[in-house]
This record gives sequence, structure tokens and C-alpha cells, in this order.
Amino acid sequence: MEGPPEWERLSSEAFVLAKQGRLGDAALQFERALELVLRSDPDEASASVITARYFLGEHYLRMGEADSARRVVAPSLAGADVPLGWIVEAEALDLSGSVEAARAAGERAVALALSDEQRERIRERLAPLWEER
Repeated sequence: MEGPPEWERLSSEAFVLAKQGRLGDAALQFERALELVLRSDPDEASASVITARYFLGEHYLRMGEADSARRVVAPSLAGADVPLGWIVEAEALDLSGSVEAARAAGERAVALALSDEQRERIRERLAPLWEER
């Protein structure tokens, strides 16, 4: 039986590295995973590309690198009508102090949800965006 694609293996390793606090090493693994995905499937609307961009964007958010997170998910925002990239975009904008733009991105993520359950999970995750400041 064949194992998971190489990009999935690299992403799994990146998650382990991140749990160990090796954020820089994890970022490199997520970046390599994205490069592999894009080499095999350059379609920005494909599930594997969207997922790889989301994982890397989320990791950049954990590192406090809002600009890097936004840069990596930007092609997904234009290439696919799914909420994952918009979630990262909303949190990155919030991290960089652009509250109104973050709220707009959050609303876009909610609007793109495929089900009521997913919409509720997104609202819960992004709830801090709509709190009074």
C-alpha cells in the first residue's frame, strides 16, 4: 500500500516540529510541502493547494507573521470560493491592527461556509473580531 503524498508527510513533520517549539524548522517544512503541491498541481482551486496554503498561513499566524500569512493565502482568496484562506486573512488583518478589514474578511469566510455547522465553527473561531475594542 502506498503512503500519503510527500507533501502530506512534510506537513505532518511540520506539525510535530511546531509542537516541539521548533517554529522556524516547521515553517520550512510547510513551505516545502506547498512547493511540492504547486509543482504537482498548480491549480489554486484544488483542495491540496488550498490546504497546503492554509497550513502554512496558520503557521505564520502562530509565529506572529501576519504579512507572511496574508502573502501565502492571497492566491487562494482569488482562486477558490472556500473559507479557509479567508479565515487566515481575517486573523492576519486583525493581528496587524486592521480591524474593519479583518471583520470584512471574517464575514467573507462565514459567507463561504458550506454548512450551518461550518458557519458556526468559523463564527466561534473568529468571535474576537466582532467584540468591542
